[in-house]
Amino acid sequence: MIDDQTLQRIVEFHGHMCPGLAMGIQVGQVATKEVGRNTRENPVLAVVETNLCPLDGIQYTTGCTMGMHAIVLRQWGKMGFSFYALKERRAIRVTPKPGAFEADPDYAEHTALMAKTRSGQATPEDQARFRELHLARSHRALEADPYDMWVVDEVEFAPPPIIQGHADQTCDACGEGVVEDCTRRHGGRTLCIPCFKGALAAA
Repeated sequence: MIDDQTLQRIVEFHGHMCPGLAMGIQVGQVATKEVGRNTRENPVLAVVETNLCPLDGIQYTTGCTMGMHAIVLRQWGKMGFSFYALKERRAIRVTPKPGAFEADPDYAEHTALMAKTRSGQATPEDQARFRELHLARSHRALEADPYDMWVVDEVEFAPPPIIQGHADQTCDACGEGVVEDCTRRHGGRTLCIPCFKGALAAA
């Protein structure tokens, strides 16, 4: 289990405690046990398939952060998280164990109240109950053995390229600086991706 002081720092980093953050912490614990924490001596690249709450738990626990070019976001809307140990040339993918989270005793009620809250139909009593269940589910997730909740699969070592560098090119349409690897050629011009998409749409 993660210690209380570290947990408090993670909650402060994310902004609140929630089941999604707890999931990210669990995934991070699994990843660091399997491939180690991202450091200069042990570079690890994370590929995440959602930009939801688990991402912050993963960044804090693994040291794989956006600013260090150690996370690639693929917005696939899936709870799938891959970790590439770059020196060891080993890769794993972590996914939820089927039915593990749905087995929580408050799952159905929590899900229903979440829907009411997001739709603006929740009463003050509903909202209070939702917050109560939100915290209860979060703490139960943190108390569980991560390997009871997540599946770890060895996957092919094929890390995606990481785009780095400074804005050393200028988009011929908007005039803004852009990293060369993020430029596209169209009609004899060098374009940033938004302008390239706009040019294609207008064609």
